[in-house]
Amino acid sequence: MSRDPHVISALKDKLARLKGELETGHLRMVALRVEIASVETCLRIFRCEVDPATIQPKITLTQSQLPKGAGTRRRSTFSARLDSP
Repeated sequence: MSRDPHVISALKDKLARLKGELETGHLRMVALRVEIASVETCLRIFRCEVDPATIQPKITLTQSQLPKGAGTRRRSTFSARLDSP
């Protein structure tokens, strides 16, 4: 029997969260593949001369999940402390 049940509990929780993220990622990947196939089909419908295989992936960065202006109060407080005598 383990003498650190809280560690085991935390590791089990971490494992469950990681498995959940993996499943979510897998479902997102499947949805993206379906969406890509749909766009490629639309290109064929419009008889586009572009071969979809030649289009390079474009990486877009997601926006921060923090609310707009987050962290500015701390910066202004810090600069106010520097300005005070």
